[in-house]
Amino acid sequence: MTDLEASGNMSESILEELRTRNRNLKKTIQALEEGQKRSQLQNEQLLQQKSTLQEMIGKLCTDGDATSCASLKPSPVSHGAEHVYLGFSPKKSQLIGSHDIECCSF
Repeated sequence: MTDLEASGNMSESILEELRTRNRNLKKTIQALEEGQKRSQLQNEQLLQQKSTLQEMIGKLCTDGDATSCASLKPSPVSHGAEHVYLGFSPKKSQLIGSHDIECCSF
């Protein structure tokens, strides 16, 4: 019976180790889920901010007032020996090269 008792003790030890690992995994998953929720909330806030900025830029550019768009004039960004002019395209929702700017003439 000693072999059987030793086997039972080993099984209990293994079960306890598995329970501990399971508890740790549950805590890790919970922390990851909370982080994911925070990231999703931040993403939603950034999307809303982007949308608001796009609307503002669109309104400024459709007013037909050259002075409104003049304040949005792109600034040069150095890439090695050449300068690339960057602007913001409200239609494309991204920072783009000056050849793609759709809203304003500079």
